[in-house]
Amino acid sequence: MLAVAIIVIIVIAAAAGVYYYTTMQNPSNSPSPSASSTPSASPSGSTNPSSSASPTVAPSVSASATPAPSTQPIANFRAGAYANYTLKTYDNETGNLTAEMPYNWEVSDGTYNGTSCWLLLLTTQTVSGNDTAKIVILSYIDKSTTQAIHMTLTLYTNEVVTYTQEIDPTTAGSGGAPSAVNPSNYVGQESVTVSAGTFTCEKATTTTGLTVASVWVNSNVSIFGIVKSQEIQTSNNVVISTTELTAYGG
Repeated sequence: MLAVAIIVIIVIAAAAGVYYYTTMQNPSNSPSPSASSTPSASPSGSTNPSSSASPTVAPSVSASATPAPSTQPIANFRAGAYANYTLKTYDNETGNLTAEMPYNWEVSDGTYNGTSCWLLLLTTQTVSGNDTAKIVILSYIDKSTTQAIHMTLTLYTNEVVTYTQEIDPTTAGSGGAPSAVNPSNYVGQESVTVSAGTFTCEKATTTTGLTVASVWVNSNVSIFGIVKSQEIQTSNNVVISTTELTAYGG
């Protein structure tokens, strides 16, 4: 059971690394009201793209209907912010559901080696019979750069610590450093409905080998702005994982 949990958390951590620096335009529309009682959080750190342009004498070239992506990442960090998700994984041959689990992000204030940081806590757990496996990843995010400078991984079995690891996300091969989605992978704006409500989102995709990953974000959503993500195996066009927002606020 614990081995399965470790594999799942590796998937989560990898996804977070990719989406942490998703560079695309912040959506102008707020999420529409939903049946969820979770309060909506207004962004504190997102930057809206400038709409001003200097006038020119010559007539301008007709613009594309697709808005240009911003160079600013969505990183809505503030003490008390949270975002909860459900991760589902599927068999890469049949597409049948193989696992479903919740995972939660929380933000607080702190320091690391004298650097003022956001403390970003990722918690998830699985239950099998009488055993509960919980995995906690604590990331120290430099407030001045919004980059992870240190991480700790702790595994629990029935609330007893069974494994701990310190991770330097700035070192090559650590697997913890956030990575940027190429802005050219921005594909447009879409309306997305999940458990937390209906949101007007910006969508970006990136291809790695035989896998196409898509992410839908809204700048009003806490932490990374993620509303939904999906991975598709292109060899047989099977969805192999999905992540959907269930609650957010703070």
